[in-house]
This record gives sequence, structure tokens and C-alpha cells, in this order.
Amino acid sequence: MFTHLYLDSEPLRGSRWPNISVELSNLLRLARRLEVNLNLPVAVEMELEAQYMRDFRELHQTVEGKLKSHLRRAGLDDALALRSDEELLAAYRAAAASSRGNEGLQSVPLSAWPASDYFDLLLKRDPPFSQDGRGFGDAVILLSVVDHIRTIRDASGVIISADRRFGEAGRLTARLGVELEILSLDAAYKKMIDELSEILGQRFAADYVALLTFVQGHADEIKAYVARNVAFPAISLGFLFTTPESVDEIESVQIERVITEPELWRQQLEPGQQLTIRIAARARVLVTVRSWPAGPTRILRIGQEAEEMPAAGSLESSTNQRTIEREIEIDATVLRVDHATYTDLRLRGARLKDTPTGLAGLRAVADG
Repeated sequence: MFTHLYLDSEPLRGSRWPNISVELSNLLRLARRLEVNLNLPVAVEMELEAQYMRDFRELHQTVEGKLKSHLRRAGLDDALALRSDEELLAAYRAAAASSRGNEGLQSVPLSAWPASDYFDLLLKRDPPFSQDGRGFGDAVILLSVVDHIRTIRDASGVIISADRRFGEAGRLTARLGVELEILSLDAAYKKMIDELSEILGQRFAADYVALLTFVQGHADEIKAYVARNVAFPAISLGFLFTTPESVDEIESVQIERVITEPELWRQQLEPGQQLTIRIAARARVLVTVRSWPAGPTRILRIGQEAEEMPAAGSLESSTNQRTIEREIEIDATVLRVDHATYTDLRLRGARLKDTPTGLAGLRAVADG
């Protein structure tokens, strides 16, 4: 993954610099989240500024000529005054400086390569120079970036550009010992999204394991809370030929997972933030049941009346204890101290999971 991002003229023209398009804003915001250094070569700024002023002068001439013709039809000689070059240039530079500051773009100075080196690249038609000799501006931008990266230890860079000649300059950058790739805006965005997903996945895994471990460390407290607050409808405890008589004890509560809403990896987590969680657990419950032996068995034969077989053993009932497992859900909050550190578990409610509705005691109210 690159550590430094450099903007070429092409994506900025598409953004109508010094305006920032939604696409460019998303790219830069994502890069900042990944702690990628954002850079704007001075050569790019100069190129965009010069292009802007050329466009202004062409528009000025076109508009002024048409405006004069239109005014003459009404017998007017004075054209409407338009902004001067100096006024527009000052306003443009102020807007560009504002955009640089707002987006955290650092200026990259012009390359210090001597003219002889540029001329050598031109004569050899080495990219970014084309076979017809064009590409001096691209060469200045590329070598300015190369100079900048070489001053930073362990730096790797990406130039955001759709210019094919940049992409063909890989041999030059490799020869100069610089790790530099050329990506379009969309390709860079996708690469950073993939990187962010991996980073968030790693952070989420560590965060989740810490949260689960923290909750599991309160298993005794949760067990006592479940015993006080969860009612077990008889329908949830029955067995074939048995009638539940009492719930005697919660033997254990096994914490299986912790769910946050929204999901942990989707949240912008901050130190000191309180999280609402749902704890999924499996409770082992000791139950006293009354068992009834099976009654007479009726045998049906084709074309004959039912025939009763004698029941085995006594028809008297008996009581015994059985351990059953039931899924429990516990509502709670925790305090996130910092990355992968949690404290202050507060239990808010508990209930059987997926118990038929309409039965009393399915959801308990928090203590106090």
C-alpha cells in the first residue's frame, strides 16, 4: 500500500479545480483515513492555473465581441465591464489555496533536475515523452514526484492520473529506485477501499475478541442475573410424558457471542464511547419434572377393531431432575475505553430466545 498520494492535472481538471468533486472528495477522505500523505505538485498547480487563465481569455474575447454587437443594436457603445486578468488570477489563487488547506494537500516543489537530463530523456523518447516529442509537462510533474519521494525514507507513492504516458514511465522510476505506481481515480479508490476493509477487518477482529473476552469474564454475574430475571414458561421446559414442576438452578451460562447494533466494524468508535450490546448465551438449567409412564398402546389392523396391548410397569407418576439447555439473550451496555479495551458492563434485560409470544415472563426488566 502506498504512503504518499500525488494528484496529476487530469483528475483535477475533471473536478473543475479549485472545486472539489464528490468523487475526488471521497478519494481524499479515504486516503486521510488510511493516513496517506496527500500532495499536489507545484507543476500541476502551475499547469492548471495557466489553463484556467487561457480559458478565461478565450471566453472573454468571445463574450466581449458578442456583447458589443448586442449593445450596438440598441445604440450603445460601451461594453459591460468584465473582470481583469489580475482580479481573476488573485481570486483563483485564493480559491486554490483554500481547497489545498481544506483537503490537507501539501505542495511538492518543482524538480531540480538539470535541463540536460530532460533533454536526454527527450532525445531517447523515454516515457513520459511520446514518440513525437510531446510530454515535457508530464516529465516535470513525474520527476518532481520522484525527487520528493526520494527524500522520504521507506516512502512509496501513487500518482492519480489517467495519462497513459505516466503508466509507461515505470522503467524510469524503477531505474531511479523509486516505488511509484500510476492509478486512475477509480482504481486508486478501489485499492484503498480494499486496504481499508482489510485494516478494519483486523481492527474489528481484535476489538471483537477483546469485547467477547471482557463479557465472558463476567460469566458469574451474568449467570446470577439470568437466575433473577428470566422466567421459564412451562411450555419451554416440557418433555414427552413429563410435566415441569420447578426450575431449581441455573447451573451455568456459556457466553457464545456478542452482537452490537450497528455492527462493530461499521461504527466510528471513539474512546469513552458507550456501546449497546446483545449477549447470546446458552444456559444449563436444572429442572424438576414429573414423569408419566406411557398408557396402553393401541394396535390397529386393517379391517379389524383396535386392539389394546397391556402397558409395561406401573401407571404411577414419579419426579426426577433433568438438565436442559436453553438459548438466552441478554441486553447490556459496555464502555469502550480505547481500541480493544472495555469496562463497565451494565446488564439491562434478559429473555429466552425464540420463545412463543404471549407467554408471561419472556422479557425481564432490569434490576432497580
